[in-house]
Amino acid sequence: MKTLILIFLLPLACYAKTLDFSFAQDNAGWVGEFSDFHLGSEVDYELEWGWVNVPEMNSKAMFLSGNNHSDDLFMFIKRSLTDLKPNTAYNLFFTVDIVADVPVGHNAGIGGSPGGSVFFKVGASPIEPQRLLKDNFYYLNVDKGNQGQGGKNAIVVGNLQRTAPTGRFYPKEFKNTMPLSMTTDSEGKLWIFLGTDSGYEGSTTYFITKVSVQLEPQ
Repeated sequence: MKTLILIFLLPLACYAKTLDFSFAQDNAGWVGEFSDFHLGSEVDYELEWGWVNVPEMNSKAMFLSGNNHSDDLFMFIKRSLTDLKPNTAYNLFFTVDIVADVPVGHNAGIGGSPGGSVFFKVGASPIEPQRLLKDNFYYLNVDKGNQGQGGKNAIVVGNLQRTAPTGRFYPKEFKNTMPLSMTTDSEGKLWIFLGTDSGYEGSTTYFITKVSVQLEPQ
């Protein structure tokens, strides 16, 4: 008599984890940071971040603002994720909602457009993304790419080009349809980060109102 053994293969999506951050109650563990500027120029760059009220909206959000004199300012928020599988490659899918402030009709500016030349990126790394100082210049210690180009640790998902014809502040959503693949460290930790890589030599201000990240182990 033969014994029939049935093996059921579950799709990887069954093991996917989705994390949602709304910022309604607090900053949900996210903090802001800046890179790609010269030492001692923090005041001139008017760098600001925080957990604040969104103008014209009854809600809270993460706030980033800076005046890009280097033609390459990177403004971002970051957070660590734990309790993932150690040394495991994950496919990450981001959905990010923001409220931006780009004046109506401003399609050109110094170094580029205040909307179209301010590129939004999502990223991940097994080590903490942070600025390092070399030759009096702060650069990012992970590969985010440059302006409209992605890198090993980040991909471009859009820009701040205005989509609403009226109102000072307008909402915009970013998603990556192709996954960002990243491997956790030996303790199952992964850092995620997101923000703007600017080619516009002027002021940029926006509010991140919601972040959702889906992680699928490969």
